[in-house]
Amino acid sequence: MSAFYQAGKIIDDYFESLNEQQRLKPENHFMFDSYTTGYNTPRVQFMIANRDRFDTSKSNDIAEQIKQQMTFEANRYFTTNVITDQASRQEYDKFKQNVEKMGLTSKFANMFRFAEAHASMDVEAYVDFCDKNFDTLDTEEQGSLLAQLSKTFAPSTPEQIKKVSGFARKRLPDLPISQLLMTAYSLHDLEVPKH
Repeated sequence: MSAFYQAGKIIDDYFESLNEQQRLKPENHFMFDSYTTGYNTPRVQFMIANRDRFDTSKSNDIAEQIKQQMTFEANRYFTTNVITDQASRQEYDKFKQNVEKMGLTSKFANMFRFAEAHASMDVEAYVDFCDKNFDTLDTEEQGSLLAQLSKTFAPSTPEQIKKVSGFARKRLPDLPISQLLMTAYSLHDLEVPKH
């Protein structure tokens, strides 16, 4: 991973050294293909702001990279409670506007519904919401929700931990093998006391 981050840093430094026109040149498109992570990073934000200005031979690749970064960001909102104040709500609303501009609103609609519910509920109410609405999630979304129980629900009392654990354990018999393993790790992380 160290080499990955080092390569990303070199590309970030190169990106920062270029003006807007230079960034759009076909010979610099590699900056947007490789080592591009993080929706809020300058390179991703540049892609979003300039997606219609890239060379037409790269427009599909740029659109796909933006879609991938937006998927990661939507999943971040879905699996964590990061809409906690006015500033984070404004950031979330701006993200949703960019998603709409890209025509991806329907793809993320359920994740947005869960993120917004999470922002307005305490742990117990959110577990109840997830329990009631779990079957509306597609298989991948279900896996994401269950794979990070401690992060998703952030339970802080034994009662909350028990409620989150019960919610996840109820789903175990119906999970595909790949999700079963991740959920088991997540349950272990949640239930086994840290020393």
